[in-house]
Amino acid sequence: MQSTQSTNQYKADGRGCSQMSSAMEAVLPTLDKLIEAAPDIARAPEKASMFPSSEAMRDHLINRGFPKRHVSKLDDMNGKGMEKASEFETKATGSDCMLLLCGDRGPGKTQIATYWASKVKNSRYFRAHDLMRAIRGEFSDVKQDAIESKQTMENAKSCAFLVLDEYSELAGSEYDKRTLTNLLDHRYGDQKSTIIITNTPIKQAPDEVGRSAWSRFEETGGIIHCDWASYRA
Repeated sequence: MQSTQSTNQYKADGRGCSQMSSAMEAVLPTLDKLIEAAPDIARAPEKASMFPSSEAMRDHLINRGFPKRHVSKLDDMNGKGMEKASEFETKATGSDCMLLLCGDRGPGKTQIATYWASKVKNSRYFRAHDLMRAIRGEFSDVKQDAIESKQTMENAKSCAFLVLDEYSELAGSEYDKRTLTNLLDHRYGDQKSTIIITNTPIKQAPDEVGRSAWSRFEETGGIIHCDWASYRA
């Protein structure tokens, strides 16, 4: 009975409400930070440490389209290409990153992207021309081709880490541009990491990829001008 009276008195004089309010105010900033961080945690690609072995990681990359030549050379990377790969690794393999690798042939742009892909799970690699050819199957009279076309597009949209290579090799039709713009818009909206590779010089790259995509590279990931000497020399 005495305890009940004390509690009633505690509520009556306002001290209980005041202290509870102070406690809530102290907790709210922490809750806000946790809520704000939660979506990023959910979107970030799983790290490659989840693979049981390096062989499993390499098999995954090859099965997801990455060139065997580049997968086989992951342990042999060095020089300027490896420096850039390491410098941008955290950003590239996190969530919400659109990043452009541009420059002449040979400095290891695809190798850099393959290195980043080896650090995450659920990655995919497409040559831009091959992707567009597969997507055009949507208009095929063959039902299986149409089904595979839709699945290819869904894979490109939904994977956590996408590499789109040889962007400069596209014919440049309006359909290709519109389709790829829609793909990039979808991934940007879902905050999924996307790496674009082009052999176009940096001065011409904004016109090639489009000003909208270029601004998103600048906003979320960056532009790496691969202007060092070719490894093929």
